[in-house]
Amino acid sequence: ISTENNSETTGKDFKTYKGGDWDWLAFDDGIRQIPDIIPDGKVVVGGSFTAAERKKFGEAFPNIWNPQTKTAPPAYGANFHIGNKFGKFGVIFDLTYDADYQTREDQFIVYGNKMLMVLSDTNFTYWEETYNWTGILNMGYELGPGHKISLKNFYTRKAKDQVRLSEGYVYDNNWDYEGQINTKTTHLYWSEESVYSGQLLGDHHIEAMKSRIHWRFGYGRATLDEPDTRDAWYELMGSPLAFRLETGGQSGRRTFTELEEDSYELGFDWEIDLKEWLGHPVKVKFGPAVSSRERSLVKRTFLFGVNCNTFTSGIDCYQDLESIFENISTGGITFEESTQLSDHYDAEHHIKAGYLMADTPYFFFENLRFVAGLRVERSEQTLKGFDNTNTVPPTPINVDNKDENYFPSANLIYSLSKNMNLRLGYSQTVDRPEFREISPSLYRDTATNMETAGNPDLTSSLITSYDVRWEWFISSEELLALSFFYKDLNDPIEKTLTYLSGGDNTRSGFQNSLKAQNYGFEIEARKNLGFIHPVFSPFSILANCTYIDSQVEIKPGLTTAQMTSQERPLQGQSDYIVNVILEYNDRKRDLTGRLLYNYVGDRIRDVGIGGYPDVIEKPSQWLDFILIKHIGNWGIKLSAKNLFEEKVIFTQGGLLKEKYSEGRSVSFSISYGI
Repeated sequence: ISTENNSETTGKDFKTYKGGDWDWLAFDDGIRQIPDIIPDGKVVVGGSFTAAERKKFGEAFPNIWNPQTKTAPPAYGANFHIGNKFGKFGVIFDLTYDADYQTREDQFIVYGNKMLMVLSDTNFTYWEETYNWTGILNMGYELGPGHKISLKNFYTRKAKDQVRLSEGYVYDNNWDYEGQINTKTTHLYWSEESVYSGQLLGDHHIEAMKSRIHWRFGYGRATLDEPDTRDAWYELMGSPLAFRLETGGQSGRRTFTELEEDSYELGFDWEIDLKEWLGHPVKVKFGPAVSSRERSLVKRTFLFGVNCNTFTSGIDCYQDLESIFENISTGGITFEESTQLSDHYDAEHHIKAGYLMADTPYFFFENLRFVAGLRVERSEQTLKGFDNTNTVPPTPINVDNKDENYFPSANLIYSLSKNMNLRLGYSQTVDRPEFREISPSLYRDTATNMETAGNPDLTSSLITSYDVRWEWFISSEELLALSFFYKDLNDPIEKTLTYLSGGDNTRSGFQNSLKAQNYGFEIEARKNLGFIHPVFSPFSILANCTYIDSQVEIKPGLTTAQMTSQERPLQGQSDYIVNVILEYNDRKRDLTGRLLYNYVGDRIRDVGIGGYPDVIEKPSQWLDFILIKHIGNWGIKLSAKNLFEEKVIFTQGGLLKEKYSEGRSVSFSISYGI
């Protein structure tokens, strides 16, 4: 069992709202689901439903809008693990449960066009409860000597319950600073994700043929449910000044999103030792594989429009949200559905593949090992949806990406001595776009709080890699290594950010660049500090430092979608990454401690489009600590995260774009093993 204290959250005021009885198990009990009375067809004003029917539809939604305040408890968790073997049958079961609470304050600035005039400056506060449980059930059975089958099952479920309040200001589209509008928003959000993965596997050793056969069949299912996301917007107005409910845009919106994905995999591997046939130690491995993914996404959005003219509706829009929306029966509130055709898509991805590889430990020279292979893949990715521009008639989107690729790989390992190697590697791989990256359906990225849309014109990115690595195993626990690498990326996929001209927001998307090159070096070392003095023998230092020089080539001939920075690194790529671990290991006292330091250099989070500058994540450094002590069958673990209380900072055009900190966390756990 474990518990955790966070400096920004634990013991402080924490916003929440009325949810379901099963929230703590990561299941909504139905309180957030679309009411059964709501028809499958779209509900619109002037449509096939009368005003009385629409009012009845609106009344069916629970009037839950106002956040409540409680005191945030410490995070907590528990884990249970058991396993045993009964003759030829073995089983392992593991169950983990965690509940976490996190408060985060985030300043978020939106700049308008390439002149970087401030369009809005908002302070967000997030209160987020997370419930997560994971189960593993693995079983195996020995059919006989060299033959066994196994069944592996993995299931995880995670729910996120969030209240987000904001206060700030926006300007009109002319950036009239005298026309500043002060705003407050309320955002209630619940999501539950589940992932199941099951595999039936077989391993068979055939001594007569000096071979080993491995086969597998897998099934997976992933779901995402975001029921009843609620948004409301207040503006400061009137005399005397007070916050009044805004009657358009996001205000009074309730959104329901469901995603389902099923996947299948079938594969076969055959490894043959050809030494007796060739008189030379050569192993060959080959096999086919097929995989399939099928996804469906459906989103529905409903709007509650409020007549804030007190003389005609009798509704006081300066009240809290629940007091306002309880008036739906008076007729001063309208109900309609704003779901668009682009809010739904169906997608599939099918891959047929096969490979052949060979491994020989003596290639021309006794101390030279050679491993080479070729993988062939035929990929077909399809998506059916509609364009998000809401044209009349709607524009269908049909993505049909077909690729047939050959991916060679080769590795040479030369033994300079018994404890020193020189490695040379070459490989080709592919980065295919994800469904969300090619779907025109609009969604709000929960990490960046930005509206995001995919790009149906994205293509796969082919990656060619070269690397050289020298490694010296000083002892069984000590290492010194130096690596050089080069990656050539054709059509790399990058995350972009565009200013919506004439609008009040920005939109995130995806786009292919022409090419990119990443090259650099990595130094890795593991060293016991006993060479300084015997008293330091329990201490070891582990460190690696990576330097990457990254350059992107922009596709010529682009106009409105032209990337702003013509010379820049690849999106998401830092120039320096440093990891250092100081470890203490006292075997006599059964005590282990680790101090972990991480540094990440600046990197582009979003590539600016059409003159809009790139968004840069500034360098950050993190310090964590772990202490583990065993006393008989008991285990005690103490850990601390983000000891520097590091702030995450983003800039745009040299100006502050966003900043937040999740505070320092200290956790304690105790375990007992039999």
